[in-house]
Amino acid sequence: MLYILKKYLEAIECYDEAIKLNPKDANYYNNKGNAFQNLERYLEAIECFDEAIKLNPNDVRFFKSKGDILHNLKRYIEEIECLEKAIKLDPNNASPYNNKGSLFYILGRYLEAIECFDEAIKLYSNNARLYNNKGSVFYNMQRYLEAIECYDKAIKLNNNDAGTLNDKGHVLNKLGRYSEAVESYDKAIKINPNNARFYNRKGNNLYLLGRYQEAMQCFDEAIKLESNNPLHFCSRARVFNILRQEEAALQDFNRAYNLKQEKQVSGVFTGNEWNLSEEEINFINDVLGRDRIELLQKMQI
Repeated sequence: MLYILKKYLEAIECYDEAIKLNPKDANYYNNKGNAFQNLERYLEAIECFDEAIKLNPNDVRFFKSKGDILHNLKRYIEEIECLEKAIKLDPNNASPYNNKGSLFYILGRYLEAIECFDEAIKLYSNNARLYNNKGSVFYNMQRYLEAIECYDKAIKLNNNDAGTLNDKGHVLNKLGRYSEAVESYDKAIKINPNNARFYNRKGNNLYLLGRYQEAMQCFDEAIKLESNNPLHFCSRARVFNILRQEEAALQDFNRAYNLKQEKQVSGVFTGNEWNLSEEEINFINDVLGRDRIELLQKMQI
């Protein structure tokens, strides 16, 4: 009851009393570990889960609990070891294969990640998320056609996932299939009209198609939703610039520059506030370092 009420310190005291009375019950250590986890006292939580595993090494829950803590600590290799033990105990559960694949993805071990996702798909072939995860690995490997195949399978299983449609649009952009990318972003926007990134990416593809007014409308929508994100101002400034609306372009360039300066930490712009990708950060830096300077020189400011 104390645990449910989030009174974790008092719950730990109770688990300690229970352990004194029955030190061979692995569940008490597991419960105590969960309480420490909620208090973000991760090392103490691991000690508890290790005790639980010692007492009952055949309970898959304890390996999962320990793995969750190791993930929070970014100790991914050790987490993989926990997942492998969980797989041995419960080989028909797709979740540990998926989690293991996600860790290999983080570690850049892409072929091993694909093997894990394939194993998970064998067990749970109707799970759209598994195909999406596999598609993300192919994307990072620049195997774009295989990525699209995965995203299409995910969309077939769940056509209401805006994230997968966004991912597919990004791959289509890499292949230079800009019109198809726009269609994919349109579908994503229909599902989630409040995601500024979808409008930005759609706008970038329209820009590449030379459909500048439509691109402008997309960037306007992105700015309405995220009025402090320099990415959107950089994107719109490029459109103003190519349309020779130089004053408007400079205004957007300067707004983006000031926003970027405000968000720098120790002189570095990370884009963490908006979860910007490395590609998007490079775009901002390139546009402000090249296009803005060229426009300033042209206007002799």
